[in-house]
Amino acid sequence: MQLRLLRSPLLDPAANLAQEEQLFRSRPGDEGYVLLYRNSPCVVIGRNQNPWTECDVQWLAEQEVPLLRRMSGGGAVWHDLGNLNISFILPRKEYDPGRFLDVVVAGLHDLGLPVSRCSRQSLWIEDRKVAGSAFTLTGHSALVHACLLVDADLSRLRRSLRTPAHDLQGRFIPSVPAHVRNLAELQPVDPDRVGSALFAACQRLLPVAEAPVAELDAAPDPELAAKYRDWAWTYGRTAEFRHVAGDAVLDVKHGRIAAASPGDLGQLLAGCRYERTAVLAALGDQHPRWARLVVEIPVAA
Repeated sequence: MQLRLLRSPLLDPAANLAQEEQLFRSRPGDEGYVLLYRNSPCVVIGRNQNPWTECDVQWLAEQEVPLLRRMSGGGAVWHDLGNLNISFILPRKEYDPGRFLDVVVAGLHDLGLPVSRCSRQSLWIEDRKVAGSAFTLTGHSALVHACLLVDADLSRLRRSLRTPAHDLQGRFIPSVPAHVRNLAELQPVDPDRVGSALFAACQRLLPVAEAPVAELDAAPDPELAAKYRDWAWTYGRTAEFRHVAGDAVLDVKHGRIAAASPGDLGQLLAGCRYERTAVLAALGDQHPRWARLVVEIPVAA
């Protein structure tokens, strides 16, 4: 295996997720990549998560903060320009999350940051989490990536991941809550300095090509970028769940209301997107009767 070091100049979350997937799916032979990128403010959920149980979708809409679903598993994370994302895109035979996250640990140790890796493959300083990780595999490629809190807005992080206390029932893959901190609380670091340390650790500990760090200058595949902006990917691939609000019960599948009770409610809402504007349009002049339900269904971000 030989790895190339890449840095994305893009700050668009959909474009960066598309770039990451494009490299993952087109990786040639025994080559791989280490990709660093940052995103403008957004929330990114895992491939198999329910957005309505992971974050405050209504608050995100009000703040004009996009919500995206990535291609890997793992939990929900806040991104902003104070985060640094590192992706190891590898031949499948090289898949070993601990090995590559330990390279991240080594780079942070070089900056005097006492980071350790836990058994769940997240990174900690004492009892505070500083990075989560996620993974995915195909027949020939593996992806191990982590999101580092360098100097992120932790107040917005906490607010975005606060979910309303509505009665949503289903088989979810929930995020594991943790107290977090920024690396900059311990050392005067910024994403550029952390990125340089991570690349230096990669060059020291991994089989990295001699070529210098390359900046990705090509736009991502437009179809892939469009996928990450699409309602059908972010919301439409959510597994089935039930929403109970007083006398109303909604069964939601792939982001649409598959059934509802009482019966007259089901006649009005069957096939409707699980989104307040769509529900109001479907209810018409019946919406005052279902006021509690309506107010619990968020406007999509």
